[in-house]
Amino acid sequence: FGGQHIWKAAPVVLETLREHGRLLSTKDIVHSYPHCWRHKTPVIFRAAAQWFVRMDEGQGVFTTNKADKTLRQLALDAIDQTSFYPENGRARLRDMIANRPDWCISRQRNWGVPLPFFLHKITGELHPDTLAFIDRAADLVQQGGVEAWAKLDVAEWLGAEAEEYSKSTDILDVWFDSGSTFFHVLNPEQGSHPTAGHAQGPEADLYLEGHDQHRGWFHSSLLVACAIYGRAPYKGLLTHGFTVDSQGRKMSKSLGNFITVHDLLSKGVRGEVIRFALLSTRYNEPLDWSEKLLADAKKVIDRLYRIAPLASGEVNTEVLDALRDNLNTPKAIAILQTLTGPELKATANYLGFLTQTAEGWFQGEGEDTLWIEVQIDARNAAKKAKDFAKSDEIRDLLKAKGIILEDSATGTTWRRG
Repeated sequence: FGGQHIWKAAPVVLETLREHGRLLSTKDIVHSYPHCWRHKTPVIFRAAAQWFVRMDEGQGVFTTNKADKTLRQLALDAIDQTSFYPENGRARLRDMIANRPDWCISRQRNWGVPLPFFLHKITGELHPDTLAFIDRAADLVQQGGVEAWAKLDVAEWLGAEAEEYSKSTDILDVWFDSGSTFFHVLNPEQGSHPTAGHAQGPEADLYLEGHDQHRGWFHSSLLVACAIYGRAPYKGLLTHGFTVDSQGRKMSKSLGNFITVHDLLSKGVRGEVIRFALLSTRYNEPLDWSEKLLADAKKVIDRLYRIAPLASGEVNTEVLDALRDNLNTPKAIAILQTLTGPELKATANYLGFLTQTAEGWFQGEGEDTLWIEVQIDARNAAKKAKDFAKSDEIRDLLKAKGIILEDSATGTTWRRG
């Protein structure tokens, strides 16, 4: 059957078994089947010898100085020392580590980081000098690239033993590649950015990725660091949601359901509207990217331009500066985030974030009411900070405009005098 397409060969194999009286029974069954996440094609199951990193007790082929704890125990302990944003990511990663099998680190692909092994042609055993060959292969690849291993003649290294051994063509799992980036990037001696991380303890303050990386980058980085150092390579993990289309599907190149910033700008969507649309969502939830999201963001931005002159003092200047900057700097974003703070609670209300009161004002009513509410919130903040001079100043300002304040245990109300 060699050379035939695997799916086309299947019925031929069955027919051959039937002809030789070796087929007991066959029938079609409709069932779910794993598909490649990128190509959306059926996965082909193929039995092949693989290399694994052991998660639990046992003797490995490279065991020279066993740790006091297993890799699984080290990883679970490291999770306890890691901060999670949001917190529910802890249980997700812990469950995956606690229940995972040994880590298969070999792949049968044409290009990648080679597993530099020589295997005995009869027994399949590794060459006894494998550890020394690994160091030698690292130097070889560093000088000639990953192709250098593929071009290597076995006889160059094994001499008379070359006839007894075959050179492995397996490559390393790409998740091992990405999982070791903390070492290649932040290692104080060999990293590409040796001063960017911490010399002691976890190299990185924070890893940020989508929730699928609990079984990907977060996961493999944890295992690699625990195997090398007995700890995590990060102090914290932040998990954000995916950007999804109007049907709730994750945006992806393969589906073609994505939109670029360039596309939005070419349609006349302003930069600050795009940024505010992103700011208006919760980072840990799916981002439902739609025309409605942009329309709502535009409405809010337009409202901000109208509201900003009504705010008092430093707030007014900073909000206007943030808008003039098109929300394009961390400071501008931080300023808008203060809109949910006590001093600007009323402003946030009128942005439509907290109450429906905003709608009336933005339809042309209550502009004076908004200014009063902003002043009352500023006065309450001053009182909380024990800045009674500021509190009295705001009260006198309102009184001069005919606004009488009445304080009670439940809050402050106002009426026109």
